[in-house]
Amino acid sequence: MTPTLKLAQITAWSFSRLADYQKCPLLAKFKHVDRLKEPANVYMEKGTRVHEDAALYVQAKVQAPVLPIALTRFKEEFIQLRREHPICEQQWAFDRQWLSCSWFGPEAWLRIVMDAHYLKTVKQKTQRRTSVVVIDYKTGKLHPEHEQQRSLYALGAMLMYPDAEEVAVQHWYLDAGELQASVFPAAALEGLKTLWWMDTKKMLADTVFKPTP
Repeated sequence: MTPTLKLAQITAWSFSRLADYQKCPLLAKFKHVDRLKEPANVYMEKGTRVHEDAALYVQAKVQAPVLPIALTRFKEEFIQLRREHPICEQQWAFDRQWLSCSWFGPEAWLRIVMDAHYLKTVKQKTQRRTSVVVIDYKTGKLHPEHEQQRSLYALGAMLMYPDAEEVAVQHWYLDAGELQASVFPAAALEGLKTLWWMDTKKMLADTVFKPTP
């Protein structure tokens, strides 16, 4: 008896993986199913270098580290970020029940890399309000889809910090010197789950990967 050929599918997702699929399903198959490596280019190398420089600066143990040139448009913001002692370059993974799991585990269904984030607690009379502040660094131009990406960062932060009352997500456009931000209340969690489930279900069910010309 001839064994049934297993159809190729994307079984886990991230924002970048979904962006590839929306650009061209066949491109996503080549990259994320067939594991064909994309040739390196100066833009990718620059982005990697700038992210590494930012993490090293905000976590530097010396009292007054030198701010890399690529970060100087956000000098005051980086100085303040250092004072918050953020967690940098953390990898979050979640299974299909939205529960935290191992990044490399077979149950990992959603993966999010956080450039930097920290908890902020404000005392109001007899109460304390805790929020999560998420920072994502961008090189290059502003893109409208980054607003959607901020909602995914907020979803991840709500899952990791269920007691937080809100999540503030910021995109720092290091080349342009511009900042875009969105704030999400904790009550938005279920809506965000539904939104992202709907946005990804086509990709996760696809076995054809029809190319987009």
